[in-house]
Amino acid sequence: MKQHGHAAPAHPYRALAWKNFGQTLKKPAFGAIGIKQRKQGGHVAFLVGQSRDGKSYYMLGGNQDDEVNISEYPVLVWNAFVFPSGLVADETLPVYQGIAVKAGTEA
Repeated sequence: MKQHGHAAPAHPYRALAWKNFGQTLKKPAFGAIGIKQRKQGGHVAFLVGQSRDGKSYYMLGGNQDDEVNISEYPVLVWNAFVFPSGLVADETLPVYQGIAVKAGTEA
């Protein structure tokens, strides 16, 4: 984010700190940072699309099943979506048609 002129939140290594980044979106958008809580903290990933039926989001993230990948998560597990301040989020969320794995652990 710094390379593109956006201030990261304090303690950016803590996933839940990203709740304080940029602007909170009312509606998820392509490229937004999704934030979710889990037993030992949180997890963040970039939103790359949704399922055809709208029940899942496809998220590009690291530390998803010990790798960087695109994982399919149920819509309801995400607590918030944020986007850099000063930019306009395109509210059109594409249907993801690429390769993905079912979400597992974020460890």
